[in-house]
Amino acid sequence: MSDDTRTSVTTNGMLWLGAAIGIAEIFTGTLFAPLGWQTGLLAIVLGHLIGGVMLFLVGRIGAQTGRTAMETLKIAFGEKGGLFFAVLNVLQLLGWTAVMIVSGASAVNVLFGRPDASVIGGCVFIGLLIAAWLMYGPHSLGRVNSLVVLGLAALCIFLSYRIATTDVVTSQSFEAISFGAAVELAVAMPLSWLPVISDYTSRAEKPVLSNTVSNISYFIGSCWMYTIGMGAAISTGYTDLSMLMQMMGFGVIGLGIIVFSTVTTTFLDARSAAISFRSINTRIAEKPLALLGTAIGTLVACFVPMTSYESFLYLIGSCFTPMVGILLAEYYLLNHKEVRQAISGVNFIIWCLGFIIYRVVLGMAPVTGITLPVVLLITLLTYLVHRILEKEGPVRGLSH
Repeated sequence: MSDDTRTSVTTNGMLWLGAAIGIAEIFTGTLFAPLGWQTGLLAIVLGHLIGGVMLFLVGRIGAQTGRTAMETLKIAFGEKGGLFFAVLNVLQLLGWTAVMIVSGASAVNVLFGRPDASVIGGCVFIGLLIAAWLMYGPHSLGRVNSLVVLGLAALCIFLSYRIATTDVVTSQSFEAISFGAAVELAVAMPLSWLPVISDYTSRAEKPVLSNTVSNISYFIGSCWMYTIGMGAAISTGYTDLSMLMQMMGFGVIGLGIIVFSTVTTTFLDARSAAISFRSINTRIAEKPLALLGTAIGTLVACFVPMTSYESFLYLIGSCFTPMVGILLAEYYLLNHKEVRQAISGVNFIIWCLGFIIYRVVLGMAPVTGITLPVVLLITLLTYLVHRILEKEGPVRGLSH
């Protein structure tokens, strides 16, 4: 990649701060309200530390190798094996695109006093804004994106002030959530960016430094948004984001936060869906693919009901937690830096085992959440299995 298409450290930091300032993070934060301020904050920070460390380590692989997110997975799963996760990632990102667009459109309707109105108009409007962001890209639009993100941060500071100075007006009870389940919901958000971050760290002028700055920006921003959501829910008794904005007297400010935070987050999803698809088929250019992904996400948002948000987050966790455990073991413990085979059958078997373990322990919700023990177990298992195989020689039909 030529130097004039690479992004600066500042641009990357602003990109990931913009990714963190989103309605998905604020809405997820509202689910922490039953824990109260002290326990809720602990769960938010602990979950983001767990997910953030994994996000940093995965982003560092892209930064050091110059590979996109899906290309780094080929180190662990093989040239053709990595395509399976490219497909999963495209589907996940299209799902996120639709979820973010319809959430933004629904919130806009409430702020306009039309909660039962069709979301189609709002979805199309937000989809067009995302398309505009994609047309210019993070390099050309770096300054504009930075200004928008700074503006959003200023609005969120004001929102934080309103929450901090608002007395609790209701004792409405919330649906109970355990500490471990809350930690897992905090882990899930940075975990969902694992198959994305290397698409940006690998294209930076200073990849390793950009990865560090990007992760710090996302950690601070996402923890902040979760806290805003939790605090607003505690103060108003509502967990619906648009109702929170109404209860706290936000009109145009709330509208701006919702619309532009949706755009700055979702364009990353659409662009990375295109990058992931190009690891499957390179015949179509990245920008048309990103615009197509935005169009598909917009159509899904317009016509497909969005339900089971928490289940969606847990499904992401069950797919990508064992995946990242295997990648970390291959790169950092086994010191494998290059693609060595077409398909790693061994790693696919380990991934399937990790997926099953995650789903089985999902209802147990240990204090640390599910992700940390599962990723540690799969990382250790991957290391031990490959060490044994290296001593005994390759197993026919599994290694290649």
